[in-house]
Amino acid sequence: MNVLNPAIDFQPAYVLHTRPYRETSLIVDCFTANFGRISLVAKGAKRKKSSQVSLLTPLLPIHITWSGRGELKSLRDVEVAQYRTVSMGLGYYCVMYVNELLLRLVPKEEVLSSLFMAYNHFVILASATDLASQQLAWFTEQLRRLEFLLLNVLGVGVNFHCQPLTGISIQPNLYYWFDVENGFVEATSVKTEAILSKSASEHYKIVQGRDIFLGEQLLQIGDFLQNQNEMIVPSKGNKEAYLTHLSAPARHCAKRIAHLAIMARLGDRPLKSQALLRKVWHTFKDSS
Repeated sequence: MNVLNPAIDFQPAYVLHTRPYRETSLIVDCFTANFGRISLVAKGAKRKKSSQVSLLTPLLPIHITWSGRGELKSLRDVEVAQYRTVSMGLGYYCVMYVNELLLRLVPKEEVLSSLFMAYNHFVILASATDLASQQLAWFTEQLRRLEFLLLNVLGVGVNFHCQPLTGISIQPNLYYWFDVENGFVEATSVKTEAILSKSASEHYKIVQGRDIFLGEQLLQIGDFLQNQNEMIVPSKGNKEAYLTHLSAPARHCAKRIAHLAIMARLGDRPLKSQALLRKVWHTFKDSS
């Protein structure tokens, strides 16, 4: 071992993405428990005799050892932390979507232990859950929980209980605009008649070209996100484990708000995984 460049040993990690590097190597983007997001060169990983390539796959918990002080470090060793069956189902594509969010939004080498713990739980859920139609709403809530936690740890979290500009509490019977920079603002300029004239089947309204949400649903989302209970991996046959916490309107609002907040941080470059996830999601719903 180089004393001036000691190895970092046996760190819990997940692979977010890999890409070819030269003829026989890979660049591996990892999310680690204690060092945040890092990029590594896996030298010779593409050679036929290499055992690394089968381990450098998303959703598989691994322990990695690396060295190097620069932005691109050298992978020295990789071991499986826990063998897990990875199926190419809906859960897999949801994790691919989250992985792309982490790659695009999380700064390198910023330690985010709470986010890693939540990500680990979500990957376990995505791997272990044999999703059926009645479990889809439950799984959606777990994805929203992770999205809003990501926004929180990045310092751009959404406050569902009060209006940040005024400090006034959200009221269940009032409507609110959502501003990605300033949070929720009471829609005092919008007549109730204009809101109620919209289709009752809509879960949120678009009035004057802007999204508007009912306070009752915002408070429900906020209470759900404040519940710090760990996501439990449901056992087979335990239907109670799949009980949802949000009403259907609140779930649709949460999805829309997460989308608006995340897209504002991503800029003009769309997520590659999102279109594929949307297609797989609709296929899953149609076949359930």
